[in-house]
Amino acid sequence: MMERGKLLRCLPFLAALSALLAAALASTPLPEPIDNADKLYHWLGFMVLTLCAQVAHPRAALVTVLASVLAIGASIELIQAFLPTRIGSWKDMLANLAGATSGALILWCYRWFQLRALAAPTSASAR
Repeated sequence: MMERGKLLRCLPFLAALSALLAAALASTPLPEPIDNADKLYHWLGFMVLTLCAQVAHPRAALVTVLASVLAIGASIELIQAFLPTRIGSWKDMLANLAGATSGALILWCYRWFQLRALAAPTSASAR
């Protein structure tokens, strides 16, 4: 049985993945209020998925999280190629890559600032 903390960490990832799959595999695409809004949806969705994947698996290496999220994106695009009402696209995959990379960059910056804060001397120890 999964402990409660691990389950709670996985919920945002499962929610984000479910939303992405529902949007990607629906018979009709999401409405586009502006031109190429679907690329914005891909970018935002995969950025959020990357962040949630790292929360779900905090000890996983960032490159592992990035590769896993990109594998999900490639799988979705491949599945869409076999759906009669959807089309898999390299442009969509590039937007997925941009989103996942943005999420990974946010995580890297967070870790960098966290390490710098830990390495900085406190005012009591600086005396």
